[in-house]
Amino acid sequence: KTDQAKTDWGYQETTIMQKTKKRKNIWWWVAGGGLLFAALGTFAVLVLTGNISIGSNANEHIELAVRGGEEVVAGEKAIWKVSYRNQNSFALEDAVLTFEFPKSAQPVAGNFSDEGLRRQQISVGSVAAGKEGEETFSAILFGTENDELPGSVILEYRPEGSSVRLEKKIEFTSRVTRSLLGLKLEVPREVKAAQEIDIKLTVSSTSELPFRGLWAQVSY
Repeated sequence: KTDQAKTDWGYQETTIMQKTKKRKNIWWWVAGGGLLFAALGTFAVLVLTGNISIGSNANEHIELAVRGGEEVVAGEKAIWKVSYRNQNSFALEDAVLTFEFPKSAQPVAGNFSDEGLRRQQISVGSVAAGKEGEETFSAILFGTENDELPGSVILEYRPEGSSVRLEKKIEFTSRVTRSLLGLKLEVPREVKAAQEIDIKLTVSSTSELPFRGLWAQVSY
């Protein structure tokens, strides 16, 4: 009977410990589920109220615009002003502004080149929530009258607290209203077979700025 009593007591003790363990597990599951639900609810409220922007949605709260340079005179200096504003609730870290010039752009200072002036980058740094800024870009454009010359602006950044880099891009167009560089070609009206002739090319400019490194190509 004593051995049987010990066995019964041991069984009851084991059963009590198992029940107690199950209650603790259930309590942890309930507590963990409640905390998770509360966190998800708070996160949802922040997203819905606009205090948190996810991924590319952050771009919707960034204002990026180009002013100036809508109409340009070929051969004269064109100026574009790029403004940006961060309307997110977090800062934009390591922000870089890239201005992609129209293909015919040449630098205001220095020699002209076949490649022209492709792009210019400016490191903006950190743009705090609600802050704004402006950068100025300039170049000399070439083209014929009514040419539509496209360009673009890219703002690259890293949302505060994130390692992912995002970008916002906008495009703009500059229209050539007139040209300050004129070409005049003079050739004889009548020639004989095997006769050598002189072709005269006259280049004229009404620009206040000098044209540097110009070259001409004639196709016969």
